[in-house]
Amino acid sequence: MALLEQIKRTNVPFKLENGEAFDIRPSNMDDAGMACFASRKLFPGEVILRVQNPVANVITTNFRKEVCAWCYFYDFGSILKFKLTTSRGRGVAWFCSETCKLSWMNQLSEPEWCAILSFEDGLARVGKANESLPEGSCLEAEIETAWENARLEGERITTSRKEKPNRMPKQATLPSLVDVDDARFLLSAVLSFYRTPDSLQQVLRMVPTLQPYSSSRITLHHHIAIYHYLLSVLPIESPILSFITPAHLMAVVTRDAGNSFGIWDQALAGQELFAYSLYPTASFFNHSCDPNVVKERSGRQYTFKASMEISPGSELNISYLGGSEKILICQERQDRLLKGWFFLCRCPKCSREPSI
Repeated sequence: MALLEQIKRTNVPFKLENGEAFDIRPSNMDDAGMACFASRKLFPGEVILRVQNPVANVITTNFRKEVCAWCYFYDFGSILKFKLTTSRGRGVAWFCSETCKLSWMNQLSEPEWCAILSFEDGLARVGKANESLPEGSCLEAEIETAWENARLEGERITTSRKEKPNRMPKQATLPSLVDVDDARFLLSAVLSFYRTPDSLQQVLRMVPTLQPYSSSRITLHHHIAIYHYLLSVLPIESPILSFITPAHLMAVVTRDAGNSFGIWDQALAGQELFAYSLYPTASFFNHSCDPNVVKERSGRQYTFKASMEISPGSELNISYLGGSEKILICQERQDRLLKGWFFLCRCPKCSREPSI
């Protein structure tokens, strides 16, 4: 089966914890994908949805030592005291307390922990930048062909490792320009698929987009390098290797864009991204610059509440701008949304206000 066919959106019914409050169906707006609609009258302050554990997440490289890997606590730039390392002394994760450290460890099985250790130790090898990669956009056929060739090379990597276990594949070193945050994010998704099989189905229910690749051939080849790196460094006997496939990685890449929730440094006016996480069910809330739903974060948990009285059948919207929509003019909002989420907002507020 062709790769793009494997990662298309599935029509498996949604199971919601608070399913009586809203349902998910195609948006009334063209090209807006799926959306959430109130299934009954909702009242101000009423909890609509709670989500606890992301399918994929990463603490960004610049903040790994300052942001708790479990609860996202941040102490204004202070290095956190609780830490996990590999046997070679490379840092794996930092925490604000022993409790958070134990909570993070308790979610992991032995194969998952070994996979993380191998991944982090492998980053000690510094690769060269691949300067021969041409920039530009990609058509679907090129994306399909590139990943099929990558799959065949992945099979050769795995076979070679089994036949010559003491020889390290050349792909066991990431090229220097590859985004390590992308690599850690994709590894966290693979571990979720291994840990909780339904997590893959959660991701596949989301609407995919090829935008990350259609706009950047370099991103495509960097993600293929991550795929080969994972196959090269994880223990050859690890059961997680069978979850490292082009289809699984593409399922995440095509849903991450425009759907993951960013955690920003509000002390720096929201200019620095601490972390980002993918919560599939919560991603179906579309954006409005005048939202009727607010989101609140407490550690890893997001709670979504009605901010006003909402009539049955009304679409439920949150703001993707984290409160900035209250102070930005229309053109500024449009610029941020187009850059970060790849769409031009057509909400009632933007329709009323003139853009420059």
